[in-house]
Amino acid sequence: MKDVSRRWFMKTGSTMRLAAGMCAVLVPFALFGAMDRTRFNIGTYRFGDKVPGFRTEEHVKELKEAGVDFIASMRPGADAEAFYRTMDLFEKYGVGAIPEGGDAIGASCPVKAFGRVKEGKPMNPAVYVEAAKRFRPHPAIWGIDVGDEPHGMDLPNVGKAVEACRRLFPVPFLYVNLYPSYARVATNTTDIVNSQLGSATYKDYIEDYCRYVPLDYISFDIYPYSQSVPKGVGTFFNNLKIAADACVNHGKALWLVGQVNTWAPGEPLAENKMRYQ
Repeated sequence: MKDVSRRWFMKTGSTMRLAAGMCAVLVPFALFGAMDRTRFNIGTYRFGDKVPGFRTEEHVKELKEAGVDFIASMRPGADAEAFYRTMDLFEKYGVGAIPEGGDAIGASCPVKAFGRVKEGKPMNPAVYVEAAKRFRPHPAIWGIDVGDEPHGMDLPNVGKAVEACRRLFPVPFLYVNLYPSYARVATNTTDIVNSQLGSATYKDYIEDYCRYVPLDYISFDIYPYSQSVPKGVGTFFNNLKIAADACVNHGKALWLVGQVNTWAPGEPLAENKMRYQ
């Protein structure tokens, strides 16, 4: 496949609380699908978002043959009918979609508001009210991507946005992905407000997520083979330990968004490095 994501998912050890009772029942269950969270699921990001004519039956079939269970942060785009035709193909081949809130529910794409989410998009609960009126459920839509990599100071507002989406959207799953432990601004400032992470430590960041965001898993992305990642694989394991410990302490599932290729053209990530993750 030509449209390869830098990110992929591993999902382990989940509970069924979220899938079973997370959302208000606004439409019959058959109108939307659900991820089987009792099994190991593999997903990837995007699917031909910027490649006209990419979302063909052939490519959807290739997704399934490659072992991909779902696509996260998929952008429907301006042509809603074309998107739902793609969802029909997803349903045919047993692939799920977790569309990005930026398109799926009418908010802007996730932004780093640095403690000011309540003043703008995409995690301001108010922006979802009108968007919910335009939402069309589909058996291939397993959930909604509420936002990506929130600032630590915004986590209370992220929790409110999740609660709002839980009331408004007839989907069994809401997705929020967190920063990795090396998230900082370019100047590596120690000022919390102006940093990417927005917390004094990564452990504080994860604990605040557990405190404020009512979801039963922790998901974070980390790219151990990127040149920008300090100490590479060592950082990967430290990040994994902090998140895994929090999952044990708070009874949550662990989701990992790993690295499947590089940013350098013509230099694909070696298979052994993907297997190592």
